[in-house]
Amino acid sequence: MTTPDRDVTARIDSDVRHARRESGFEGQFAPGTIIAGRYRIASILGSGGMGEVYRADDTKLGQTVALKFLPARLARDPILLGRLHDEVRLGRVIAHPNVCRLYDIVDWEGAHFVAMEYVDGEDLSRLLRRIGRLAHDKAVDIARGIAAGLMAAHAKGILHRDLKPANVMIDSRGDSRIMDFGLALAAGEDDGTISGTPAYMAPELLTGEVATIQSDLYALGLVMYELFTGKRAHNARSLNERVRDLTSEITTPSSLIRDIDPTVERIILRCLSNDPTQRPRSAREVIEALPGGDPLAAALAAGETPSPRIVAAAGTEGSLKPWVAWTLLGSIAVLLALFVGARYRTSLARVSGIDDAPAVLWRRAQDVVRTLGVPAQGQPVRRTYTNSRYTEWLLEQPAARRREVLRNGPGAYRFRLEYGPSPRMWRVLPLRANAPGWTTVEIDPRGRLTFLLAAPPKELPAKPTDWRPLLTAAGLDPATLKSIAPREAPAAPFDARAAWQGTYPNDRTPIRVEAAAWRGTPVFFTVRGSWDNTSDAAQRLTFGNEQLDLFVAIVGSILFAAALLLAWRNLVLRRGDRQGAWRVTIAIFLCSTLSGLLWAISSDGLAAAIRGFPEIFEGATFSAFFLFLMYMALEPHARRRWPEQLISWARLIGGRPRDPLVGRHVLIGLLGGMAHGALAVLGMYIGTYPGDAYTRIGDVWQSLGSLAFFVTQGVVVAAVYMILLVILTMILRKRSLAIGGLFVANIAFFMVAIAGQRPAEIPAFIVIAALVTFIIVRYGVLAIAVTQASFFAMIGAPDLIGAGPMATFAPVALIAIAATAIWAFRVSLGGQSPFSASLLDE
Repeated sequence: MTTPDRDVTARIDSDVRHARRESGFEGQFAPGTIIAGRYRIASILGSGGMGEVYRADDTKLGQTVALKFLPARLARDPILLGRLHDEVRLGRVIAHPNVCRLYDIVDWEGAHFVAMEYVDGEDLSRLLRRIGRLAHDKAVDIARGIAAGLMAAHAKGILHRDLKPANVMIDSRGDSRIMDFGLALAAGEDDGTISGTPAYMAPELLTGEVATIQSDLYALGLVMYELFTGKRAHNARSLNERVRDLTSEITTPSSLIRDIDPTVERIILRCLSNDPTQRPRSAREVIEALPGGDPLAAALAAGETPSPRIVAAAGTEGSLKPWVAWTLLGSIAVLLALFVGARYRTSLARVSGIDDAPAVLWRRAQDVVRTLGVPAQGQPVRRTYTNSRYTEWLLEQPAARRREVLRNGPGAYRFRLEYGPSPRMWRVLPLRANAPGWTTVEIDPRGRLTFLLAAPPKELPAKPTDWRPLLTAAGLDPATLKSIAPREAPAAPFDARAAWQGTYPNDRTPIRVEAAAWRGTPVFFTVRGSWDNTSDAAQRLTFGNEQLDLFVAIVGSILFAAALLLAWRNLVLRRGDRQGAWRVTIAIFLCSTLSGLLWAISSDGLAAAIRGFPEIFEGATFSAFFLFLMYMALEPHARRRWPEQLISWARLIGGRPRDPLVGRHVLIGLLGGMAHGALAVLGMYIGTYPGDAYTRIGDVWQSLGSLAFFVTQGVVVAAVYMILLVILTMILRKRSLAIGGLFVANIAFFMVAIAGQRPAEIPAFIVIAALVTFIIVRYGVLAIAVTQASFFAMIGAPDLIGAGPMATFAPVALIAIAATAIWAFRVSLGGQSPFSASLLDE
C-alpha cells in the first residue's frame, strides 16, 4: 500500500475489511467456484493486506461460512503461515456469542485459507464512518458485548493484541463480535516485538514492553471512545507518529459530547490511563462499570424480572479446563462401574429364576385372564414391581436357603396387568374405581398366577364353580393341597369362596391359597405366605379409597385452575417465556409419546402400539399441556428470584446445546446422578437389605421407552424443586432460609417415602438430600434435571445384570449415560483439545 493507513497493523497488515463488494472489484474466485471439494463461493466480502474474504456455502454441513484466503506472497512465508495456524488454534479455544468462531485452516492447491463463522453485518469501523457516533444505549450495549468477548478470551489466557473497530463486526441483530486473532498470543508468550495497529496500541507496547490484559483494555477504551464520541482518541497514521504522540493529552469525551454519561466517561478514561496499574483489572470490571453493569444484576436491583435473553447471557462462558473435565468424566466412570457392581451383588433378577423375556410373561398373564373367562375391558396397563414384604422375609431365612426359595418359591418379582374401562385415565391420575371390568392379574417370574382381583358385571351368566383352573394357573396340584376355612373377603361381588394350604412345588415354603367366584367366574385369587398377613392384605384387596381419590381430585383441580389463571395472566402481561415454554412442551410431548409407543411395542408388538396410539397421544397431550401451564405460571417467578439457577437452562432451550456451560452442567448433573445412585445402593448395604428394590425387568423396547420417560421425569422433578425454592423464598423472604427449607423438605420426603420402612438407611438419605439441595442451589435447573433423569435411568431402567435373556437388555441405560457423559465432556471444553499442554502443566 503506497499511502500510510492509520488502521494498518504494524509488522503484519491485518486490516481485513469485511465490506460489501465495491463496484468494479473482483476477487480471484468467481461465484459458484467449489473450494476444497465442499465450499461453494457465493460472493466476495472484502480484501486487505492479509488477503481476501469470501462468503461461501459449506455443502457438507449446509451452512454459510466465511473463507479468509492468505495472499500467495504471504502463504510462502513460513513465519506468517505459522501465525495463521496460531490464529486458528487460539481462536478455536474461545466459544462465546461475542467472538466470531474459527472452524479450520485448509491447505488447498497451494492456497491457505481459514474457514470461520459468517457474520451478516459490517465492521464497526465502517459503521462509525457511515453514521458517526452511536446512540448512547446502543453504544453501551455494543461496548458491553465487546468487553464480554474480550473477557472470554482473557479467561482462556489469550491476549487479542489488535482490538480495533475494524476487527469488531456488528451483526444483523446489532450484536458485536470480536474477530481477527491474527496477532493473538497466549499470556506470557509475548517477546516484546512491537505488533498491532499504532492508533490502538497501549503506550507501554510502543516502548517494547510485553502485552498484558491491561494493554488489551487500553485498546478497548479507545474503541469505546469512538463508540460514544464518533471521534478517534489518536490519529497517528504510523508507528513513529504514535510514538511522538505519547506525551499529548487525550481530549476528554465530555469535551466532544456534552450529554455523555459520567460513568461511561470515567471507565473510558480509566482504560486510557498511561499507567497500566491504574486501568481496570479485567474486562468484567469494565462491564460492571458501564451503565447497568451486569444486566442481570441491574434488572434484579431495579426490582424487574430479567428477560430470558438476559438470563442466558449472564454468567461466565462456563468451559472447563481439560484436567477438570477429565476429573469429572473419570469420576462418573468410576461411580458408574461401582453402581453396576453393586447392582450385580444386590440384583434379585440374577437369582430369581426369570427364564422368559418380560413380553412372554405378560402374554402369559393375558392368556390366564382369557382362559379363566374373567371379564376385562380395554388394553391392559403393565406393571413390574418387587414384593418388598417377600424380600424382607428372605432376610430371616438362612443364607443357604435364600437362593432355593428365590428359584422355586413365588419369587421377588410380580408381573401385573391392570385392565379398566378407561385405562388412559389412570396413565394420568392414580385413581381407581369399583367399576365393572376393572381387573388386576399378577404372575411370578415363572409364569404362575399369584393374584387376581376382578369386578365383573352383576348380570354375568351363571356357570358351575370350578377351582381347578385357578390352581393349575398358579402351578399348584389340587391333590397336594388341604382345604381350610376362607379368611379373606375381596372388595368385589362373590357368592363362593374357598381356601387351601400346602407348599410350593419343589419348595418347602408354606403357603395359603384364597379364592372367590361370582356366578362361577373367578373374581379373586391370592397366594399367601408367612411374609403376608391378613391386615396388610386387606389394604391390597380394595380397588381404591374413594375419599382419598376425591381429595386428590379436588386438590388437583384447584392446582390446575390456579396454574391456568396464573399462566393466562403472565401471557397477557407478556411476562412468560413463551418460546421456551413451547420448546419444553414439544420436547416433553415427544418424549411422552415415544415412551408410550415403545412400552406398547414391548407389551404386545407394533400392532398394540398402533391400536393404543390415540390413548398414548391423548395422555402425552394432557401431560404436555399441563407442563406448559405450570411453566408459564411459575417460570417468570423463578427467573426473578433465582435467575442464576436458570442460566444454562435458558441457553439450552434458547438453541445453544453446544454452549460450554450447558456441557459443564450436564456433566455435573451426571456425576450427581451417579453419586445419588451409589448412595442409594450404599443405604441398602447399611440396612442389610436382601435385594435391590429398584431392580426392574423389561426388554430392550421398554428400556428405551423408560429412558424417554425418565427425561420427562427429570424435567418435572427439577421444576418441582424450583417451585419449592420460589414458594419458600416468597414465604421466608431470605434465600438462606429457603435453601434450609428445601433441605428439610428433601429429608422429610425420603423419611416418609423410603427411609420410614428401613431406618438404618436414614444417614444415606440425609446425605442424598444434602447432595440434591446443593446441586439445585449451586448449579441450577439443568444440572438437577440431569441428576434426576440419570438417577432414574440407573434405578428404574430394566435390570443392568440379569439372568438368561435379561442379560441382553443390560447395556441400554449404561450406554445412554456413557454417551451423554462423553458428549457433555466435549462440549464443556469449549473447543479446547482434551489433550492440550495445560492438562500436563496444571
